[in-house]
Amino acid sequence: MKPLTPLRLLTSNLRRRPFRTAALVLTVAVVTGGISVLCSLLKGMSESVQVGTQRFGADLVVIPRGGRAAAEGALIVGQPTELTLPGTTVEVIRRLPGVAAASPQVYVKTLTDARCCPGEFFLIGYDPATDFTLQIGGKTVAPMRVGQFFTEFDWLEHVDGGLRFGHRLRFAASEQNGEELVLKVEQTITPHFASAGPGSAEPSGFKRQIVVVGLPEGAKLVVNALPGATFKRADDGRTLVRSDVPGNCRVSVDDEQKARFQDNAELTFTAARGEPITMALDYYTDLPVDASGQTPALPPLRMAAMNVVPGYEGVRLPLAEDEMPISLAWRPDGTMILCSLKGRLCLVRDTDSDGLEDTIQPLSDELAAPYGAAAADGAIDVIAKYGLLRLHDRDGDGHAERTDVLASGWGYSLDYHDWAIGLEKDWQGNYYIALPCQQDNRTPEAAHLRGQGLKLIPRQPTSDNPHRYAIDAFCGGLRFPMGLAMNRQGALFATDNQGNYNPFNELNHLQPGKRYGFINKLEQKPDFKPPLTAPAIDIPHPWTRSVNGIAFLNTPEALRKKLGRDLFGAHEGHLLGCEYDSRQLVRMSLEQVDGVYQGAAYPFTATLDEQQEPLQGPISCGVSPSGDLYIGNIRDSGWGAGRNIGSIVRLRRSGELPPGIAEVRATPQGFSIHFTTPVDRSLASDKASYAVESYTRVSTPAYGGPDIDRKPATIRQVEVSPDARSATLTL
Repeated sequence: MKPLTPLRLLTSNLRRRPFRTAALVLTVAVVTGGISVLCSLLKGMSESVQVGTQRFGADLVVIPRGGRAAAEGALIVGQPTELTLPGTTVEVIRRLPGVAAASPQVYVKTLTDARCCPGEFFLIGYDPATDFTLQIGGKTVAPMRVGQFFTEFDWLEHVDGGLRFGHRLRFAASEQNGEELVLKVEQTITPHFASAGPGSAEPSGFKRQIVVVGLPEGAKLVVNALPGATFKRADDGRTLVRSDVPGNCRVSVDDEQKARFQDNAELTFTAARGEPITMALDYYTDLPVDASGQTPALPPLRMAAMNVVPGYEGVRLPLAEDEMPISLAWRPDGTMILCSLKGRLCLVRDTDSDGLEDTIQPLSDELAAPYGAAAADGAIDVIAKYGLLRLHDRDGDGHAERTDVLASGWGYSLDYHDWAIGLEKDWQGNYYIALPCQQDNRTPEAAHLRGQGLKLIPRQPTSDNPHRYAIDAFCGGLRFPMGLAMNRQGALFATDNQGNYNPFNELNHLQPGKRYGFINKLEQKPDFKPPLTAPAIDIPHPWTRSVNGIAFLNTPEALRKKLGRDLFGAHEGHLLGCEYDSRQLVRMSLEQVDGVYQGAAYPFTATLDEQQEPLQGPISCGVSPSGDLYIGNIRDSGWGAGRNIGSIVRLRRSGELPPGIAEVRATPQGFSIHFTTPVDRSLASDKASYAVESYTRVSTPAYGGPDIDRKPATIRQVEVSPDARSATLTL
């Protein structure tokens, strides 16, 4: 008999009841397997949530009340969600104590019933403040917003086959990085074209090379190559393939890079002492290359005589109508600089030496509303919607290969009216520009400096700020300034269009510390009642509806020395204005009374021939170095239902000015009228030859306004000067 042991007792008992034994083993297996699966599931959920939160780059995720289930689905399994919060919520969260940074996740959903979209796609917007971050001391540090944006754009230049540009990212001072940190970023984009050309199914895309300078030693730079996208990662960690869009869209780390993608599509780089960080990414897709054609150029207009201004010989230049000249300037050699509303800065030249400019050559890349230019230091400065730019054509091939940002920082939006006008320059080298108002709903950052006159003051560039001009906001209350001009005494004037708060079209003398008629929407509060400065001229409305570009009729200094006289005669020093709606030119004279400018407005164009075609739509004007007066015209689809075309008319003095009014000035008892030539004394002394009427309008938030207190004035006496060139009216 074998001895009884615990093991023999256990096995004997299991054999005696086999069914119970099998059931027990199965139960233990099921329970053990369930625990194992549950642990794996919990681990997977934990890792998924961790990856999801890493994608957000946040310690906390804020969602709408009641949206927890949808948010968990988005974080755990990547299920698209339509949870949204008001755009202002992020600003409220940023102001909470203990919150270092907060970033919104912007969602864009395609239209399910639109023909443009083959299916429903759900996109997550890229936010440079949180998708391009630093890790210092184990903490994630996001760039700070500088005004409206997180990046400060500095320059761009054309390189062989591609484009290179530079910008800066600023990181606020903190316990992790100490003082404020500025990273200088340089990116180069080079296309990968399909060899078969447009329509080819060969892969195409681009190479993106990034160089970052200024990272502290030991800090880590984290770059998200596919922010917010759903993707699959290759086994070697070099390639990510998007699984949420068609076309096999993918991004790969360059072969020479040591970095590899993590589970959250991020690349991490560690800074060495004094060394820049470099990276290269290749983006490809199998989608066919775009095969859209180019719009054919419009043929040049025929040269045509324009008999529209008495005393001037007019001619429409034989130029194509493609460009819309909203600003005109000249290089020292006499080459015309044209700023087009379509976004280009062009050079206009006479190529056949017949004395008429006949060719428009684009110099710049596409710009946002270039509303003014000036020749400077062998380059051309241009004011665009977002900044003052300097264009360099160093190799003389007729195209600017480099663009530098000289000044920026004011707010703007996609609004059609958010242009910036200029450029006037004083003898100290300061530039002057003016910004239209803010009358819509937008953030304070997007409304920054809107409706103000800005003085751009030369400054010495630094490594942290390479811009060459500082901004000084010196006046406010402008609605839609369209023209800016400085007289020989250095006084600056701006036209402003009739509308809300502006019952007339205005000519304002812009002065430091002054406030004009308009009040921005964000300023409209019961206790905001700034003292207003009256216009130098209330230009009658509706005789004029939109006076835009202006220029002083000043004889160029070199030409004055050559001729020994002023070119514009009795109109010398007067201001010319472009009236778009009624397709005419107006002239304005100014005088100072106790240091305050006031003046009068007169017609400059006249219908001398009923068969004569009028000006197309005056918008800009300028006096060339040769003393000719040029008028830029447009017909805009958003302003009078035009065809987005333009033309230029040259006006050249021909003989003496015809008889007419040269200037009207106010006197304590009435007015003095000065004529261009001696007049008939009997007619000039007859009170019936004159009519004087007065009225006013009141500034209100409503558009325009009616005439108030209109009444005729009684002329008591007329006195004609001995030379019959002036008459004084006593009322």
